[in-house]
Amino acid sequence: MTDNPSAVATVPRLTQPYTDMDIQDTIDRITECAEAKGWSVHTSKNPKAEIWQFEFSQSTKAGQDFNFSAEMKDGDPDSLIKSVREYYEGFDPDEEATSG
Repeated sequence: MTDNPSAVATVPRLTQPYTDMDIQDTIDRITECAEAKGWSVHTSKNPKAEIWQFEFSQSTKAGQDFNFSAEMKDGDPDSLIKSVREYYEGFDPDEEATSG
């Protein structure tokens, strides 16, 4: 550990706090980050709630299509991260391999 704060590496945040950004700016930034990692992204908004649905898709190295959905609530990117994490933790590759 060091007493010099400038010597500590910082990790850039995905976005500024969502209250400081327009929702579309947040969606655009998330999309840019995902596309930089090879994902295609489609978004839609639930007309009755402040929930945005993100559809992420990508082809695997084996040529298989892979996609999943995640939600962002109230324009909060942390809720999207939580939704992606929940999908990841519940993913069963054996089930995916046999259901298609």
